[in-house]
Amino acid sequence: MKDSISKFLGEDQNMKNVINAYINIRHELKKLGHTEESAQRITNITPILGLNKTAFDYYLKILIEDFEDLFNLDKEKLLFYVRERLNKIDELIPLNDGDKEGRN
Repeated sequence: MKDSISKFLGEDQNMKNVINAYINIRHELKKLGHTEESAQRITNITPILGLNKTAFDYYLKILIEDFEDLFNLDKEKLLFYVRERLNKIDELIPLNDGDKEGRN
């Protein structure tokens, strides 16, 4: 089942949209000087962050609905698979505290 889910995630346009929005968010956070910790409590939302957060939330919602229908997966299990992919982006686009080594 995990292979089917991975294959579907790799080809699904909604997942690609989630990833693109997340990449844009990471780049904007880095540009604004955020660390992983400070990114958790942003108070000043720029237009780029706002637009991409809205897109991220929208496409993730559709992705969750599709997965629940296709794979009979609950939301938490799907979010685990999505988070695995987003963690790779975190490694490729580290924020201003460097790499994630040593952090939980």
